[in-house]
Amino acid sequence: MKAFRTLILALGLVATLPLTASAQEGRHFDDSWFWGVKGGTMTFWTSRVQHQPAPIVGAEWLITRRRAALLISGEQSFFEEQSAIYDPSAPAQSRTVNIKDMRRASFTLLGFPEGMMGHRFVGIRPYAGLGFSWSFIQEAIGVGVPTGTAQGDSILARIEDVKSAGAPHLMVGAQGQFRRVVLFGQGTMMWSHKRFLLNNNESYILEGGVRINFGSSIERPD
Repeated sequence: MKAFRTLILALGLVATLPLTASAQEGRHFDDSWFWGVKGGTMTFWTSRVQHQPAPIVGAEWLITRRRAALLISGEQSFFEEQSAIYDPSAPAQSRTVNIKDMRRASFTLLGFPEGMMGHRFVGIRPYAGLGFSWSFIQEAIGVGVPTGTAQGDSILARIEDVKSAGAPHLMVGAQGQFRRVVLFGQGTMMWSHKRFLLNNNESYILEGGVRINFGSSIERPD
């Protein structure tokens, strides 16, 4: 709930930006492609930690039509925490794993609904979408893993198996545009995966950043 309250506050700040009517001219949005940079916070859970925040930075590519878009994104999050895996040699307990940092790549199909005043909500474009993410823990080390044994090899293979996973996600956000420059805020809920080290709850990402329109995404005749 705290993450959703923070998202609402972030979107409210975007909505209060001093934008003019020209900010949402379709010629600077429709059938365009944007490059963007962003930063924010990811909140995650594991079987060892609860509601753990981590800073996140990233870059993205947005390809738009009039009411829809494809968002391709990559992020890096920074943390040093613990998770756990099932240890077949000790069924009554789990094996602690030290984890560090995560990379995430994703694509999202976005929809931009029309408002009651036409295509715009008083200078703001809200959006929502569904996508898929691939997440990769960069470092995962089992605590007290015996080396040079069949048991140790089995545990290490198990850790490698759960260092990465794919999962669907939902995204909501809003952006304000002035000519070719866009300021945005967005929130993402990423489903958990039982065969992943971030496995005890959904993960939440809150981000804000800037996108720049670099031209048309459709080749037009001269």
